[in-house]
Amino acid sequence: KQQQMDKLWSWFSGRTSDSGQNPDMTNKCYVIHGYKGCYYFNKAIRTAEEVKKTNPHVRVEIIEVAYPEWQTHLQTTKQTAGIDHAHRTSPFVMEGCGSSQVVGGCSDFVKLVRNRHKP
Repeated sequence: KQQQMDKLWSWFSGRTSDSGQNPDMTNKCYVIHGYKGCYYFNKAIRTAEEVKKTNPHVRVEIIEVAYPEWQTHLQTTKQTAGIDHAHRTSPFVMEGCGSSQVVGGCSDFVKLVRNRHKP
C-alpha cells in the first residue's frame, strides 16, 4: 500500500510557473463529502492533503457524516446544489469556489489531481 501511495504522491511534484505556483491549480476549491470510516473517503482526504502541500492556494473543505446519514446527506447536497448526478457512493467530490461542478468519487478525484499535476 505504501508503494501505491508513494507512486500517487510522485504525481504532485508538478510543474510551477515563475511565481512558484502551479498555473493549473490557482484558486481551486474542492469539497469532499463522505461518511466516517469510509476507506475511499479517507483516501480522497489524504490525496487532498498532498495537493495542499505542493499547492497551498488550493482550498479543501471536508464534510463528514455518520454512515446512517450518508444517503440523506448526499441527496440533500445534490438537491441544494442543483446537481442531477447519479453518484451514490462515498466520497462525493465537488469542485468550485462558489459554484459546484461534480468531480465524482475517489478514483475520479485522484485522476483529476494526477492530470493537473503531471510532472
